[in-house]
Amino acid sequence: MDRVFLDANVPLAAFVNAPRIFLTDSVTTRPDGPSAFAWDPLNPDRIAFARDVLIGQWPSSALYVANVDGTGIVQLTLKPLDLGTGFLQVRELEWSPRGDVIVFSATDTLFQTKLFAVKRDGTGLRRLTTGVDNDSRPVASPDGAQVLFLRNIGGCSIDYWRIRVDGTGEQQVSSEGFCDISTTGLGHDWSPDGTEIVLVGAGPTGQYNGFMVYRLPAGTTAATYTALRIPVRDVDPLTFSNDLQPSWRP
Repeated sequence: MDRVFLDANVPLAAFVNAPRIFLTDSVTTRPDGPSAFAWDPLNPDRIAFARDVLIGQWPSSALYVANVDGTGIVQLTLKPLDLGTGFLQVRELEWSPRGDVIVFSATDTLFQTKLFAVKRDGTGLRRLTTGVDNDSRPVASPDGAQVLFLRNIGGCSIDYWRIRVDGTGEQQVSSEGFCDISTTGLGHDWSPDGTEIVLVGAGPTGQYNGFMVYRLPAGTTAATYTALRIPVRDVDPLTFSNDLQPSWRP
């Protein structure tokens, strides 16, 4: 279940007894409840979130927005959510910095994860990515025009990609070719002006030397990735590095 704390300016110990507002349902297929939610950049008291339901044996999600006090709940998408590939279970949410579009990843009944987008009023729901790969971790650019994400085709194929929010202009950004690793520690973000990005790549001497955070132009492609990336900090090539989850928020 997601928890919204009305006042986070307290010692960590206070979180144990802090007031809680539960905005999502827990289902047997996801015992800890959906973890997908995003703050509305145009209204600091409002969030978007996913709520799961069971349709027979299949879990499905719908998107909602609500005030953090639990009022003003509005359903944005159909329930169950299905865009032609089976019921969709939302995994991650991202509200574009301009506040006009919500992008999200969702897994269908074929266990393929794709990216989708919907306008803040619930109209214009569309699928952004296709194919047999698994796409996750969408992060919208500051102008809301592009989405940076992770793609896993299987084997040694995990890399960063970008696509426009209208589903065009898909392009591979990195050439890491990560092999069968958990993407939990990976991460990526846009600079506040949208001209650069940061992402987690392999360590100084490759994947088995840990991970590093790199800074690179937003227009980088797989062909230029190695030449253009710059480590955000100096690391001895003989030293194991484990830098993860970069954030470049204003």
